[in-house]
Amino acid sequence: MLRQSLRRALEHHADLEIETVAPDPVELLAAVDRTAADVVVVTLPESGEDPGISSHLLLEFPGLLVIAMSAAEQRAAMFRQVITREDLAPLGEDRLLAAIRQCQDGKQRLADRNGDRREGFPRGEGFPRGER
Repeated sequence: MLRQSLRRALEHHADLEIETVAPDPVELLAAVDRTAADVVVVTLPESGEDPGISSHLLLEFPGLLVIAMSAAEQRAAMFRQVITREDLAPLGEDRLLAAIRQCQDGKQRLADRNGDRREGFPRGEGFPRGER
């Protein structure tokens, strides 16, 4: 049903075409890699939850647009990776540490511009004084 709805919607738009159809997530990932697709349409679960494949697709192909459609309920959702910028001015130690701590798991892996890595410090701790 989803495939038929999509075909009907695209049939009068020569600039848009269905490149391939993949019956399962593994084949979908391979098809996107093979075809360099710009947009992927997947089924939106009836529960309304995000399709699990959407995060896999966006991790593997950051420029991809994923549209999840539910033909039965006429619902759709769009997923894409977005790069955001938030200025930390005036920059101070408190603002810098607060930005680092926005990670959800409570541990951060830090890398400086020379590629030196520091394992996750518990919240409230940071680089020892004198170290970068």
